[in-house]
Amino acid sequence: MQQLVLLLSVLLVTLTGCRESLNEEAVAPRGVAVEIAVRPDGMQEQTRTTDEEAIDDLNFYLYDDDGELLLHRYQQATTLRFEVVPGHYRMRLAANLGRDLGENPSEEELRISNAESYERLPMAAEEELDVTAAGASCSTIEVRRCVAKVSYEIDVKDPNIELRSVQLISLPRTAALFDPEAAPSSNPADYTDGPETTLTGTAASGVCYLLPNLQGTVPSITDQRQKSPENAPEHASYLLIRAANGSRNLLYTVYLGGNNTSDFNVRANVHYTFRISILGDDEIDTRVYSYSIQVWDDFDDYRFGDYCIYEGTTLLHIDVENNDEELPLDGTFAVVSGESSKVFFDDFHGESGPDFKVYNPNGTNLLGVQYSPTVYTSSNSRFAYRITLRDPYGGCGTCDLEHRMANVVYAKPSTGGTITVSGALWSGETGSGGSLRSVALCYEQGCSLTARAGAGYLFEGWYSDSGYTQRLSTSATYAFRPQKTRTELYARFKAEAIPLDEYGTANCYIARKLNTTYSFDATVQGNGKTTTNIRPQRLNGTSAILIWETGTERNAIITDVSFADGRITFTTGSKRGNAGIGLLDSRGECIWSWHIWSVDYDIESSGQTYASGAVFMDRNLGAETTDYTQPASRGLYYEWGRKDPMIYSSLLREAVWNEPCRGDVTYAPGFEYELCDPREYGVPYDVMTIEWSIRHPTWYMYDATFEDWEPWESVSDWLYDSNSNLWGNRTTGSEIIMITDKTIYDPCPPGWRVPDLEDFKDISVASASVPYYATIYCNGSQTAKYPLGGFLNGSRYENNGENAYVYTASPYTWNGSKLNHFGVDCSSINISGAYQSIYATSYFRYGAHPVRCVRE
Repeated sequence: MQQLVLLLSVLLVTLTGCRESLNEEAVAPRGVAVEIAVRPDGMQEQTRTTDEEAIDDLNFYLYDDDGELLLHRYQQATTLRFEVVPGHYRMRLAANLGRDLGENPSEEELRISNAESYERLPMAAEEELDVTAAGASCSTIEVRRCVAKVSYEIDVKDPNIELRSVQLISLPRTAALFDPEAAPSSNPADYTDGPETTLTGTAASGVCYLLPNLQGTVPSITDQRQKSPENAPEHASYLLIRAANGSRNLLYTVYLGGNNTSDFNVRANVHYTFRISILGDDEIDTRVYSYSIQVWDDFDDYRFGDYCIYEGTTLLHIDVENNDEELPLDGTFAVVSGESSKVFFDDFHGESGPDFKVYNPNGTNLLGVQYSPTVYTSSNSRFAYRITLRDPYGGCGTCDLEHRMANVVYAKPSTGGTITVSGALWSGETGSGGSLRSVALCYEQGCSLTARAGAGYLFEGWYSDSGYTQRLSTSATYAFRPQKTRTELYARFKAEAIPLDEYGTANCYIARKLNTTYSFDATVQGNGKTTTNIRPQRLNGTSAILIWETGTERNAIITDVSFADGRITFTTGSKRGNAGIGLLDSRGECIWSWHIWSVDYDIESSGQTYASGAVFMDRNLGAETTDYTQPASRGLYYEWGRKDPMIYSSLLREAVWNEPCRGDVTYAPGFEYELCDPREYGVPYDVMTIEWSIRHPTWYMYDATFEDWEPWESVSDWLYDSNSNLWGNRTTGSEIIMITDKTIYDPCPPGWRVPDLEDFKDISVASASVPYYATIYCNGSQTAKYPLGGFLNGSRYENNGENAYVYTASPYTWNGSKLNHFGVDCSSINISGAYQSIYATSYFRYGAHPVRCVRE
């Protein structure tokens, strides 16, 4: 390694001439003329900027043995001429101070201050003088320079390294004129740094001066590599050389002192010469610090074209590569352009503000930067900021980062359409497949978004949420004006819906295709016809929802239910089953509901003609399969006269005590299955109305049974004012009329109705496969199968796995050739699997039985 050569040139101030003893005389002494020449010591080197030999002015003080001031002069001449009596004297001289110190200067006035440069070097001397009758003992006095001189020559051997600057660090601010060996201060405020001299290239030389700084010695330092900040006294003076190797910053510290190792004393009137060879990043005669810094942010991670968007806190990266992990770095964040009140800078370490610490001096530092005005406008969109970084040696570097911000709107089309953009700063698409969405950037003026429906689809509207609950516009072209920096919009397209009411309205519709959009008239109650004791009213709903569906997965059978222009539209899902759709009023109450039977079932081609001539379905209403070993083959259950169904049992037998037995159903909040017992209400009859049943389509409604001593009258019906015409039989009073019309409460699909008692004429049992189904002869030798599903009584499926029950619309019973009507009767067909018998039976109307529809 190249050795650092340190030359010390110590020039001592001496007096030339001779000294003689003075004889005492009794007479008064006569004055003796004294002439003394003042000159600087013998330092030979000179610089272009400072004349080290020149003396421009002198402050001269002469004291007697008692320390009394005898003479003070301030002059420009370098020869002192004065007359004193023979004796012993003390002289003080201060040169090149540029001012008269006066006769009695204070201690503070006898101090000199550090200067960045010197035209004349301050000098001083304090000497004894003997004067005899023959003259003065000395004719010349040499003044000592009050500063130390530092000369440096820097030579870079590595061609990749370029010098940047050199600077003296930790310089005493003041020094005593006449006490060059004074102890140094321990107060950091008494030290400063010299000016930084800019360098270029690979070689440099120069001269600088500093006041004495006697920081002592560190005997433990035996190698010049140990003469470093880690081992040096806190306020020792050193030469700081800055250089760069590409993006890497290099710091070289060269401590001053009496040798290359343990001595840190910088003395006045001493010339320190340094010849420094830089061999590389880590090889030099003294300690080397090297670091590189990269500053960047990830705003461009959200860049589209020439613009960036705000997607939450953006990270500022300060990546430091440093050979000294304890080298502290700090920085300052400053907004150059943008709304400063909308800028937030966070170092994530408990500090928020412009000043920060680089918490990881050798690695990655992540700091948060946000610029989030309410809306980006053409006047506030330019966001620029400056990062200033500093090392402990006064090094300072800046990095300016700038971005052009814009508001962003993400517009996602549903299946069946596309979106085009006009008038935007930038537009395009992101994502693919089902996640594809259009992206548009704009300022406060906004842009236009146009929805275009594909073949077989219609545009339904612009929404602000993915659930399509907050519609913004039904116009295909939407004039977007940003209210915030980031907006999400949703364009909804719907397949041109297949009308289910093409051949009439009803309370049940069969949807045969999966993933297909259907619609029906939601202003008509049932079939909309006036029948005996029943008059329909127009429905005026405001919204529609999916009330229930079979299974455990929401929207597996029905999805995308909506109401517009008097029609309900829905899309079938990926699974078969049953579902209920409700029409709500502005208060959120259900004013009507419909059963959707999602099965691949052609009711027209599969109908069976019975002996009565009636054409029946080949399965129960709501049956999801004709595999009678499956509970779903039972179909749905209906209280007599009601249009809304109940779910089948999950078992093929009667449940034991407290055994769960209801089939799986998913309900909308507020429409869960409940049991309505009128006894539990203050006025029991208030919950025994048709209106209450419509508002609560998923509730099972009990009769009202009271003891004789209770104030209420028992009613053996779910309906307080019993109505024998709910399912269309024309019987009123005691006169039985064997004619049935489809009513607004009929639960069957368009073109079909609940059968009356006569439609089952001349049927008989053929066989039974308990607990699954019974086979009947329905027309001669033709057969039909009926599942042995029993009936529903509140929470119990009675006779499940034993008997098959199906309701008729007839409010009277059939007993051989006799018809009976008691006002609250209702007939059902009971097929016994165990006894293989078939008969008509009467049960209370609150019992829920399956229905097998007949063609109108």
